Amino acid sequence: MTSARFDRLRAGRGGAEQAAPASAAALADPEAAAAPSSRAPRAATAIALAAVVGVAAALRLVALGRVPPDPFYDAAVRTMAGSWHALLVGALEPGAHVSIDKPPLDLWLQVVSVKLLGFDRIALQLPAALSGIAAVVLLYDLVRRLAGPVAGLAAAAVLAVLPVAVLTARSDTMDSVMSALLVLAAWLIVRACQTGRAWLLYAAAASAGLAFEAKQLESLVAAPALVVLAVWGWAGRRRHLAGAGATFALVALGWLGAISLLPAAQRPFALGSAHGSAWDATFLYDGVGRLGGGPRAGGNPPGLPRLLRLRPVDTGVVVGAAASAAALFGLLAALASRSTLAAADRLRRAAALSLAIWLGTGLVVYSAMGAMHVRYFEGFTPAVAAALGAGAVGVAQAASRRVTVAAASAAATAAVALYALWLAGPSTTLRAAVAATAALALALALVARHRRALWPAAATATLAVVLAVPLVHSLRIVRTGANDAEQFGRIAPATAHRLSAFLIEHQGGAREEVAVESPYIAAGIVLHDQRAVLILDNTGTRPLVRLRELRAAIRRGDVRYVLLGPACRQRRWAATAGCVVPRWVAAHGVNVSAEAGIVHSMLRSRLYRVT
Repeated sequence: MTSARFDRLRAGRGGAEQAAPASAAALADPEAAAAPSSRAPRAATAIALAAVVGVAAALRLVALGRVPPDPFYDAAVRTMAGSWHALLVGALEPGAHVSIDKPPLDLWLQVVSVKLLGFDRIALQLPAALSGIAAVVLLYDLVRRLAGPVAGLAAAAVLAVLPVAVLTARSDTMDSVMSALLVLAAWLIVRACQTGRAWLLYAAAASAGLAFEAKQLESLVAAPALVVLAVWGWAGRRRHLAGAGATFALVALGWLGAISLLPAAQRPFALGSAHGSAWDATFLYDGVGRLGGGPRAGGNPPGLPRLLRLRPVDTGVVVGAAASAAALFGLLAALASRSTLAAADRLRRAAALSLAIWLGTGLVVYSAMGAMHVRYFEGFTPAVAAALGAGAVGVAQAASRRVTVAAASAAATAAVALYALWLAGPSTTLRAAVAATAALALALALVARHRRALWPAAATATLAVVLAVPLVHSLRIVRTGANDAEQFGRIAPATAHRLSAFLIEHQGGAREEVAVESPYIAAGIVLHDQRAVLILDNTGTRPLVRLRELRAAIRRGDVRYVLLGPACRQRRWAATAGCVVPRWVAAHGVNVSAEAGIVHSMLRSRLYRVT
């Protein structure tokens, strides 16, 4: 490395660690940041950070044991905890003939957790909850390095209380782990650019690759932003960027490659795929297939308005309020600080652009997706939190010095307050709190024009206006035990106990406890019994077991009972290819649902004896 290049790296590092400026875009404004950032006692910053992390931990850990389980993935965790082969391939059932629809990185963390703590709800939820807390801490330090401690605290506070982040951290899904890995990747890139250490760049690529392993398409929402941050911010040798790209590909595709090397007989059928390939499930079923498929999630159709609605899905509360405010205040801060942004160092300009790209990519992708769940928004919640936190701080700083910015800030705060009042619904108390907070924010903004030391209070009040309704929603999530995990396959404990007792008593010498039409119902049985089951159908895409194969298994004595769901009893499905096996079972088997005690259960399935 040349001495001139080394000097530039040292200059970039020093600027970041001494008096990092705050603004929404890069977040650079040396004059404004020098006042509160450099003079604020470190103890006060540490106390504030501890409070933010404490709130984040409380929202993610309190009453975690009341959160309903996700039978599908929990069954896979229980299966994987009992066999090294099942662990490697992500098997859903003990026979390891069928695997889940994605790489099992997140489930490996859950396996470690249940091995240490025992198989219960808290152990299953803990990796996601701890990942959510870690993301808050990492985001604080990331934004602090680029925009100062006040902006870092603001961004961390937004992420700590954002309902979608709280919901996913309390859900038995992969989204919270993925989000933490994306924030870690961004943090490592910034540290690599500040220090000139290439190994940090490779570590960032590995972290982004692990995020892809955790949640595939959703993680790629951050990919363009991370690439821009690395390519523009890195001042070292360019070959390290190519090496980092290769590292990302190696890590992201590592599990898929490893599975492909196994003998065909040891590779399970990947649910969701057309022909059993894990590559197919990853890139088609969980990839491009998520972009189409028509609207779901309670009839919330594609389009930008889906992010702002209160009904039929409260996306406006869980993410829309913060996302719209992030875009608004981020844009205002960027416009207000464009002169200082132009003079900022290379890394901060790269960070400004990458943050805008991450936020914009999320808005476009989530507006266009056909199949939509609230948890998918976790792919850009770090960008929302960073843009909103740093943007509010940057606007408050600039408003304390310039009348035009103060007027624009007041208009933006009023607009955000009106939206918050609409989201508050019929709650008079919440509406009054939003109105009072908005009035306080506007008053502080006016006073800060003459007493510039009050701009942090003005920024805090502005954030309170945006986050009042989302915070109430997050508290409701904790109180009600809500989550965003699927409940497919959930079997009431009493029903599961009766069904299990009947099957075990009458299984005889059959290898399979039961053959099950639906993989989700099969997961519920595996979760309860941890015994071999035969899964007949592949999430509706094609039968896993053909009629001649089932009849052969019955003749061998491997299968004595078949559990059929309600789908093929409906006229619109009865004639489809996927109902050939269920129709034959219903015609030739003996319905023993009453003997098994499941006739009046919510399972809505029928048990047939086929021998």
